[in-house]
Amino acid sequence: MQPSSARRSAKAASSRRLLLFLFLSLLLYLLNVFRRRRLQHAHDDDGDYSQASCTFANTPIHPVEEGARSKAYTSMHATSEAGLDLVRAVQGFATTDLFHFHDKSPSVKPIMQALETPVRAVVMPLTEPASTVDRLTSVVQKHLSTLPSTLVWPQASAAPYHSSLHHASHHQNVVPLADVPGGRAAEIRGVAEAAAHACPLTLALARIVVTRGGAVVAGWRVNGGTEPATLRKSLASALPWSPDKQLYAPPDIVHTTVARVLSVPATSNTLARIRKAASAAESELCGLELTVRELWHVEESDVLALALGGRWSKHAIPLSGTTC
Repeated sequence: MQPSSARRSAKAASSRRLLLFLFLSLLLYLLNVFRRRRLQHAHDDDGDYSQASCTFANTPIHPVEEGARSKAYTSMHATSEAGLDLVRAVQGFATTDLFHFHDKSPSVKPIMQALETPVRAVVMPLTEPASTVDRLTSVVQKHLSTLPSTLVWPQASAAPYHSSLHHASHHQNVVPLADVPGGRAAEIRGVAEAAAHACPLTLALARIVVTRGGAVVAGWRVNGGTEPATLRKSLASALPWSPDKQLYAPPDIVHTTVARVLSVPATSNTLARIRKAASAAESELCGLELTVRELWHVEESDVLALALGGRWSKHAIPLSGTTC
């Protein structure tokens, strides 16, 4: 081979190697871009929504209790690993025990079941101011309505928002009024005694989480008034016949079910989408303030009457304490 031909051949081989190198570099770059986009998409669809998006500039009035509340709200969040469990979703009841699902339309109707012994509880009604309550309802519904093929039961359609403080009798541990010395009147007097030493509460929305049972729960920060744990302790003392096992934990929390997810499409990112909707509602409602001026002693004549819109009655008792 002539020297000039050898040089041309070597130059051509070098050009081919350069082109191959450039091609492989471009291919590697495109693969990395594709990989980053897939990772970002996975993060968006299954991100960690256990962290609060709601932050407060002011120092809490009860830092220790507020820390316990924040930790409790985070622990309530359903995890991707566990997923949703809509079978035994509501205090041990299956959703199919509580709702009738229509075969031909995306709607449900609650099933009313009379209780032989009414459930008796002391709750904090979250009803003031009315305009703020309306905003809470509309924002939650706005974000949850974006979920495709997901059936959601809005709590506001059943009864006023409330946060349970104490049960004098519940379905897991029945205490008939006949076993209470002095009956209903004595029980209401006991609640009034506890309320007389408690001040109205100012609550600010801190979290909206989705529990494994499908409950969309608002968690509240206490910006003023008597600590919920103090109220619960007073109620337990005033109502000594109450079940030892209460339906809340820990005693510091103030939480309200604002909606309930009843059915979801069978896709891998369903929980992530629901949590993302809850997080968006939380961001929009962060710091929303409600005032609690009274306690309600309620009797539920139907199973989960306050949750399902069944029969219930109340006796309102003002929080009349002045030193908090």
